[in-house]
Amino acid sequence: MPNGKPGDHPINDIVQHRFHLYGGGVDEEIFRIATEFGEDGLRRLEAFSTTASFIEPARVIQEKQRLLLNSLTDVWNELIIERRRKAANHT
Repeated sequence: MPNGKPGDHPINDIVQHRFHLYGGGVDEEIFRIATEFGEDGLRRLEAFSTTASFIEPARVIQEKQRLLLNSLTDVWNELIIERRRKAANHT
């Protein structure tokens, strides 16, 4: 792993810091491989994380997460506006 600090590498973030980056069981499977196979598992995961088989799906997942987060932020903002409007009508 690059330096062991949060944010330095997705495998490190999942295995050492227990971050949930991808969802859908992916984080859990990465953690399971690392704990079951130790250093061999970590080396394989680190190598795998540099392949197109990992990079492209991970990029797509992260983009979809950003889109979802943006949509949730919109819902939040709409609810705040609605709450303020209701409060203004009750005064």
